[in-house]
Amino acid sequence: METLKRIKDYLKGRKSYIIAIVVAILGVLQGLDVFTLPDWCWPILGAAGLGALKGGIDRTSNEVKTVVKDNSEKQIIINEMKDNTVIDEINNLNSPKA
Repeated sequence: METLKRIKDYLKGRKSYIIAIVVAILGVLQGLDVFTLPDWCWPILGAAGLGALKGGIDRTSNEVKTVVKDNSEKQIIINEMKDNTVIDEINNLNSPKA
């Protein structure tokens, strides 16, 4: 189980590149008549590549959501601080000067 987890962690972010390299090598070998891949394999390789890309997009979009949420919370705090500063400045203007 630990080995499977290590393999999965290693492949994270690399799957689409690995599939693209495999498809390129198989395409070159088939073009040179060294190795012939059955026609039914090409759609499977394409689907695997699209699946890997979809996984990467999902992971990236989750990271973006987290960053945007954190920045939104920070912006709310900054706006509240600005509002409090403005209120303090107004109070200072209205207070009698000694």
